[in-house]
Amino acid sequence: MLNEAEAVDTVLRLMSIPGQSGCEAAVATAIIEILESAGVPADAIQSDNAHRKSPIGGERGNLIVKLPGTVKGPRRLLMGHIDTVPLCVGCQPVREGGQIISRNKATALGGDNRAGAAVVLITAITLLREQIDHPPLTLFWPVQEEIGLVGARYVTLEARQAAALLQLGRRRRMPPSSARRGLSISISASAGWRVTPARIRRRVSAQRSSPPRQSPTWKRPAGMARCNRGSGWVPAMSERSRAGRPRTSCWMNCN
Repeated sequence: MLNEAEAVDTVLRLMSIPGQSGCEAAVATAIIEILESAGVPADAIQSDNAHRKSPIGGERGNLIVKLPGTVKGPRRLLMGHIDTVPLCVGCQPVREGGQIISRNKATALGGDNRAGAAVVLITAITLLREQIDHPPLTLFWPVQEEIGLVGARYVTLEARQAAALLQLGRRRRMPPSSARRGLSISISASAGWRVTPARIRRRVSAQRSSPPRQSPTWKRPAGMARCNRGSGWVPAMSERSRAGRPRTSCWMNCN
C-alpha cells in the first residue's frame, strides 16, 4: 500500500524548504500542491489567521484540511507542525543508506517536524489513492510551534469547523453565541504557566543566539496537563467561546 520511494521523496522535499517560525509559506504551498495533485478539492483546504495574533507576525496561518469519512466514526486529528528552528535553514537533505542526513554540515536536518508533517501528508495521500476506509479526518499543519506553540494556541475556525476539531476526545454542545459568532480553540503552551508575547519574543531571541545544535527548552512540558487518571503528562486543550469562560479538558477524555 505505502509507496516507500514516494514517502522518502516527500520527506526530502519538505526538509529542503527553508521555513523557520514565521516563514512557513513555501512549505505550506508545497503541501497544498501535493494534496491537490492527489485529488483533494480546493474547498477542503483552508487556512486561518493565527499568525496575526503572534508577536512576531508571520507569513501565514495554520494549514487545515478536512476530509469526509468513508465509514462512520468520531473525527480524528492528524497533526504535524511545519516550522523549524533557524538552524535548519539551508538544509540539504540526502539519503545515505538507511539514513537521511544534511549534506550541508553547518545546518541541522529539520526532521522536527518536517518528518511528522510528511507522515500526515503521506497518510492522507495513501488513504485516498488506495481507497482505504477511514473515519472523518482533520489534517492540521500548525505554524510557529518552535517558539511556543503559537499556531496551535491561536487556531481559530468557524463554529462548524471548530466543532470538528473538538471531537478529539469528547463531544460538547456549543453555546448559541458560539454557533453564531464562531469558536476559538487554543492549546496551552504549558500547564499553569502563561505564555505571553514577551516570553515568545525571548524564545525567538534565544533561538537566534543559541550555539549550533542547541535550542532553548521550556522549564515545564509544553502543551501538557496532568491526567486525571494518573498517567502523567498529557496534551492539554482548552476551548473558549466569545460569550463564556474557558473550559479545559484532557485530550484523553479523562475529565
